[in-house]
Amino acid sequence: MDRIGIIIPVHNRLNTTLSCLGQLQNIQTTGFKVETIIIDDGSTDGTPDAVKENYPNTEILKGDGNLWWAGGVNKGFDYALEKGFDFVYLINDDIQLFPDTLQILYDTLKIHKNSVCSSISLIKKDYVYYAGYKIVGPFKRTRSLVNGALSDSFKGRILKADTLSTKSVLIPTEIIKKGGCLDSKNLPHNYSDWDYFIRLKQKGYSLLVNMDSRIETGLSDSNFHHLILEKNRRQIIKTFFDIKYANHLKTMYIYSKKDKGFITGHVGFVINIFPYIVWAFMKVILSDSILLKILKRTGRIETG
Repeated sequence: MDRIGIIIPVHNRLNTTLSCLGQLQNIQTTGFKVETIIIDDGSTDGTPDAVKENYPNTEILKGDGNLWWAGGVNKGFDYALEKGFDFVYLINDDIQLFPDTLQILYDTLKIHKNSVCSSISLIKKDYVYYAGYKIVGPFKRTRSLVNGALSDSFKGRILKADTLSTKSVLIPTEIIKKGGCLDSKNLPHNYSDWDYFIRLKQKGYSLLVNMDSRIETGLSDSNFHHLILEKNRRQIIKTFFDIKYANHLKTMYIYSKKDKGFITGHVGFVINIFPYIVWAFMKVILSDSILLKILKRTGRIETG
């Protein structure tokens, strides 16, 4: 029977983490058995103790607060390889799973060899927010393969992507052995997953998205369009220098340049950072009430 290591990097989200672990108690596991590994990157809210108390069979690997996402994933990869798992199921702790989410990914990879398989992400159960990514244009911009209302026509479809997210993705450990780990040095947090799966595809592996494997998710708490409403102007400026956020200048610069050439990389960086600058400027010149209306009308934030 195959063994799947469920890898979940976490940091200071105690209730969210416990909720995720609770969901994992009810998933389908036909043909495989699972073991859950939490990579706790220096949480100060009691996460490790609470996990051990409520889910004593969960393995806890500890970091010092400097792992970030890529380092946490890599620590989980190393553990999975050391313990001889057949697959790694990599997830965020803030998702909502369906009982068959992992089962569908597993069944897919038992048929499609030399492949990685991802779930799609839904918002409010009926809107596809993410279904793998295609890379388009001369500056290699990333776009979801599907974005819009959930449709019955999606049933049974398996899409091929150019890169993937790590919100819910199943990876054979044989691919990790040959494909390596995330680039935690240059991309310690954001964009490290996109970069990793791009490299796997370049090595000849298929990146699949099974439209029947679904998770529900809200927008990240570091989503810039929420931040410009929740933070003041000075705090927003600071996000451009905070590694946690997708608009972190150094991370965006490195990712924009990577494997794209000097001119294309630099122009791509300007294109990628420009929307953030525009929204930050709008925060300065507009009232929050007007900004909120614009964000809703343009679909940048979820509406009630």
